[in-house]
Amino acid sequence: MDTGGWFRTTSNYWMLIDVEEDEYYIFLFQYVFAATIATIVSGAVAERIQFRGYLIYSFFLTGFIYPFAAHWTWDPNGFINSWGICDYAGGNAVHALSGCAAWMGAKALGPRIGRFVEGTSKSLVTVNFKPVELAQHNVPMMCLGLFILWLGFIPFIGGSACYVNFQLGRLCVMTTLSGCSGGCVALAWGYMTEKHASLEQAMTGVGICSSCGCTTIWAAFWIIAPISVLAYRFGLWFNIYFCGKFLGGPAPLPEARDVPRHCAVGASALHYWPGVWSMIACGLLSDPDIWDATYGTEFSGRTTKVEDLTLDDFSGIFYGGNGMQLAYQLLSVVVITLYGLASCFLLFYGMKLCGTLRVPEADELEGLDATHHGGLAYTDTDVHIVPAGLRLRKKKADMDATKDGTESPEGTESHEA
Repeated sequence: MDTGGWFRTTSNYWMLIDVEEDEYYIFLFQYVFAATIATIVSGAVAERIQFRGYLIYSFFLTGFIYPFAAHWTWDPNGFINSWGICDYAGGNAVHALSGCAAWMGAKALGPRIGRFVEGTSKSLVTVNFKPVELAQHNVPMMCLGLFILWLGFIPFIGGSACYVNFQLGRLCVMTTLSGCSGGCVALAWGYMTEKHASLEQAMTGVGICSSCGCTTIWAAFWIIAPISVLAYRFGLWFNIYFCGKFLGGPAPLPEARDVPRHCAVGASALHYWPGVWSMIACGLLSDPDIWDATYGTEFSGRTTKVEDLTLDDFSGIFYGGNGMQLAYQLLSVVVITLYGLASCFLLFYGMKLCGTLRVPEADELEGLDATHHGGLAYTDTDVHIVPAGLRLRKKKADMDATKDGTESPEGTESHEA
């Protein structure tokens, strides 16, 4: 049964029934995409979501919400696919969608205890909550994770066509160089804003997932990847300051957990806005020769008849295009954004209504490893991370005094943002 590109195709892939032997790779590829959706959101809700809540949202995101977006975008019968949009490696169907899910999850949960304090922000927008930088856990491990992720991205984006074609080597090179470009721009941004070279800043931002299939390597290196870093920074501002002032409203914490939106690792900003920018970049920088070799011009979902479509309708504006491609790229972003926000609103607020979302405050303060998972993830008892982002270091003299049977003085506090 064909439902017009909304729900499924004429093929029966349910529970891997009637799958052609040479098409199992499609399942594996989409399985990884679906898992990516869940893991991206996990960063937004970290340190305060119930484990059963994590299982519930992962089930619905990967089993229901994402598959519809993937079908609309990549299946030949999908209505977004019929518009002739370029989302080669998931900038819209994966990253923008997961950004919406992460934002809504963080909105429903509220910020971690101690993430915001009352005061006046130094930003352009004055709010009642000033964000507090919480101490990093293990920066070398973060860096190792980045390189593992980057190494995985190279074949992942290069193989997004799901078969070997002229794009494979080109996109592997593009992914490598775009990571270099985005890292350098992020490093420069961190140097300008923090007045020192920041490894944490350098580890953010590459947004080529949509546009990689139709743009040149030089455009990705010099334009798309650098702007994706700025898009991420804009997303952080949007989440903390704009949303906190105009969508949340001032109220004292910790009672008002809904304001501002807080994503523990910036997942919504890092995925949604660079993903959207990558979609826009297709409408600006799509190379007609690359487009023709990758997609062709036979798309039945546009207002123009198929026989009247030309490469000018699919080329980027800076390559002589007439703007039609940019319009359809933006339209697809609007569709996925509205779908993601609406579906995830029902998901996360339904969980909140049922009491399966956030852990009790006492459990959050003590740490979920200890209260929910049977033990501490970190065994270094000399350093404690507390909600306000301060590090309390015990003096060795305290331990010595305890051994001598004398009363241990209070440990001194060293304040580290």
